[in-house]
Amino acid sequence: MATSNLKQPFLAAATLTVAFVGLDDSSQSLRLMAKQNQPAARCVDSPDAIPHTDSTFVGLVDPSGGGGGIKTGRQKRWYFHAVLVAWRCNGGPVVRDPIIVADNNIADITLSNRMKQFSKWSVVKFKAKRMRRGTWQYIPVELTKFIGTTSDKSLANVIKELQQPIVINDRLFGTVNFDREAEWFEAKKFIPSEGIRITFSASKTDDVKQLICDAKPFWRARRKWFKEFQQIVYDKMFDTCASWYSDAHGSKLTKKKFSDLLGTPCSVTFYDCNGELGFELGGWSDELFGDHGVDVPGTLSGGLEP
Repeated sequence: MATSNLKQPFLAAATLTVAFVGLDDSSQSLRLMAKQNQPAARCVDSPDAIPHTDSTFVGLVDPSGGGGGIKTGRQKRWYFHAVLVAWRCNGGPVVRDPIIVADNNIADITLSNRMKQFSKWSVVKFKAKRMRRGTWQYIPVELTKFIGTTSDKSLANVIKELQQPIVINDRLFGTVNFDREAEWFEAKKFIPSEGIRITFSASKTDDVKQLICDAKPFWRARRKWFKEFQQIVYDKMFDTCASWYSDAHGSKLTKKKFSDLLGTPCSVTFYDCNGELGFELGGWSDELFGDHGVDVPGTLSGGLEP
């Protein structure tokens, strides 16, 4: 009996302890259930999915050019913008659709800093929130905090991909290489004796192949086009150039001298003009135009524009 009486308090205490433990487990379970019932964070896998609240971004700045600023009229402050060609938001997947990072109403010193921070090819980390698109080419985000340059394995793979050379070989135009920073294709090996720079304004292989195909009739008839180019530049620029030439050289500029100095175009750029081939012929002569040049656009159907 004495032994039995001694055990009762300990049994009661043990039971009480178990009761407290049970209550603690129950509260943890409630907290766990509450967490499970919270909505999952939205996966940002496109520009349209970017939240309007402050979010963390890691992005690759456009290799064709870093950030820049604009201002209009009498405005004293700048609007900064930079294009990201690949990016991640809130730890999500890499998105290859471009977006614009904007920082509005900033002073000169801030603009200078932003341009250094968002230099081409750099991988940057920052906080931003989605803006109303308005007239922007791509969906914009408003910069709220620049964190710094960083490294990102997924974006490093994008850089490696973008730096791979893209080369097209054509029987007429020779070797055509893609210039990633200029965002055009250029014929590198092409009748050096004529000294003409040939470029195709396109950033996709299929597009430039179509331009090359469309440009062949123009190039086969280039003598005709170059003669028209010379006549248009003569009609528009001779009087002005004659005055410059006389002041600089103390002699009269003749039509033959003008034509000899102008020569054939030094550059030809082909581009898509509303579904047909457009082109721009560029001319330059230090003795005629100083440090300036002339550009004459045209299309196969419409000819050169005076």
